[in-house]
Parts: sequence; C-alpha cells; structure tokens
Amino acid sequence: DVAQAIVESLDKPIYGTYNLHYENVTIRELALRITKLIGGEIEYQDILSQDQRNYRVSSDKAREELGFCPVYPIELGIKQVRDLVVSQRIKDPNNPVYHNQKFLTSLGKF
Repeated sequence: DVAQAIVESLDKPIYGTYNLHYENVTIRELALRITKLIGGEIEYQDILSQDQRNYRVSSDKAREELGFCPVYPIELGIKQVRDLVVSQRIKDPNNPVYHNQKFLTSLGKF
C-alpha cells in the first residue's frame, strides 16, 4: 500500500507528512500476529514510562489529499517478510540496514 502511494505521488506536487497505514496495532498485537503466522514465543517485559502519549495514527489526510486506500492487511506483510527470509533473498536479517536503531547508530545518528 505504501509503495503504491509513493509511486502514484511521484509526479504530483505533494508536500507534507502523511501517515500511511492499514490499521493501528500495538507492538504487542503485532508480536502476537507474527508468532501466530511463523511460530515462536513472546517474552513480555512491561516497562514503566512517563511518556503517556497515544500513538494511534490517522490516515485521513492521506485519504483526503492523495486518495490513499490501503488494501493489504498486516498479515500479508508478515508473510512476505517471512518468505523473503526463508528464501534467503534477505541473506542476513540481522544486518543493521533492516533495524532502524542499529542503522542509525552505525551512522552516528542515534
């Protein structure tokens, strides 16, 4: 969905920040979906934080201004990544390029 939105926007004078998503899920919900599709176990660790912000996002702006209409559920993305790793098209899933914090740290940005 995101790639399609980018391609459709390349030749348009679009400026600003847009949220592009199929649905809002927490990290815990995402982990449960991943383990449901590929197996494994989850270990939870509740961490107290003073940051009580709500991270629910809205794609309303993208829908209204770009005509963004997501069609692919999260489970499809999970399966696609799993298939890339299993087929070894992603040869080293631990490479920092696939991990935001590791990649930014390697650039000295974090």
